[in-house]
Amino acid sequence: MHLLPRSVTLGLVIILVAGLSACSSPSSQESSTEPEIVQADTASSITVWLDQRTAEGAASIADQFVADSGIEVKFRIVSDLVLELQASSEADAIDVLIAPHALQPQLLAGGLIQALPSNLKLERFLAGAASAFNIDGVQYGVPLSHENIALACSSKGLPAAPKTFPELVDAGLVISMNDGGGDPYHLFPIQSSFGAKIFQPAQSGSGEPELVMGSQQGLAFATWLGANAELFDLASNTETAKNQLSAADKACWMTGPWNSAWFDSEFGEDGWNAFPVPAVGPEPAAVFLEVIGAMVSSRSQNFDAAADFVLQYLGSEAGQVAIFNSTGFPPSNLAALEMISNYKVPYQFGMAGMSGSPTPSNAEMDAVWYPWSQAQVGIIAGVDDPEGAWLEMVDQIKSAIN
Repeated sequence: MHLLPRSVTLGLVIILVAGLSACSSPSSQESSTEPEIVQADTASSITVWLDQRTAEGAASIADQFVADSGIEVKFRIVSDLVLELQASSEADAIDVLIAPHALQPQLLAGGLIQALPSNLKLERFLAGAASAFNIDGVQYGVPLSHENIALACSSKGLPAAPKTFPELVDAGLVISMNDGGGDPYHLFPIQSSFGAKIFQPAQSGSGEPELVMGSQQGLAFATWLGANAELFDLASNTETAKNQLSAADKACWMTGPWNSAWFDSEFGEDGWNAFPVPAVGPEPAAVFLEVIGAMVSSRSQNFDAAADFVLQYLGSEAGQVAIFNSTGFPPSNLAALEMISNYKVPYQFGMAGMSGSPTPSNAEMDAVWYPWSQAQVGIIAGVDDPEGAWLEMVDQIKSAIN
């Protein structure tokens, strides 16, 4: 594995997380400079483990850090962070890790990351994106970028963001039900507007979240879903969604930026927009956020420099815009997000995540998805009593995780 000097602009794109899809972004500057192998000097440098696209954008902010501090920034390019960390030894320099929030529990359990200092200024970031790196009340990282779904609407069908859910229903909403498999991920904004959470963060210091799906808020959502089952077509899928929008039978599709190319082709770049999801219940509709962030390694021999680079440089407006320039993912720094407002797709989808919450990354979540899907399908199909189906789902999940 090459260790690259911070001044080298990198070439071949290797994406760290397949779950995050690229969207429109300005092109990065190319260089013909060949990477050279260098040896880490922990006394005068910090080493950042990250994917190649992020490194392309981070190079300029690393240059500024070097100019300000005199401490060199070295990049180690990884395509499978967990695998390469497992294969690493204490001799490998690791000061900063840039990774998706989904990996954070695994990194923490392996003793590979450490808490950040208290001068975080988290108000700079989307609240949900910042909370993605908080476990049991301890902040282990700062968000760099995020991705989420939104309402993608044709301008003819819905020219402005809907202020209420009935307005959206009148215009026509489609949510793919994956040929009868259900889709709690795309239904979550509706569920969350009832205040219906999945897990409550641990309060005991154990790090183990509490399942709260059986709350009164959860039952209220289940009741609403049963009463409004006609809004959802269990036979729907991606193709039927596209056909309905093309025929103007529906105005909006709950989807992500990965379908932006289809919208551009079908309606023209100016013929559609992405809007936040309006609330159904009493609280804001919170979409799930997939977040990339920077964390300080527990192996760092230069904690102060590593934390400064994470907080003051990667977390800054300039740092996040620079990374956006190479990745195309919306910055989680609020000021940086405003600075990319000319880039329609990442800006509009990024803004639609303003009230979002991170997709749960704890191990227990693996036991949630299937029963959650099946409960919603049964309720929509009308074969199950909504509250009964929901409580049965909760019992199934508790049996699986206990």
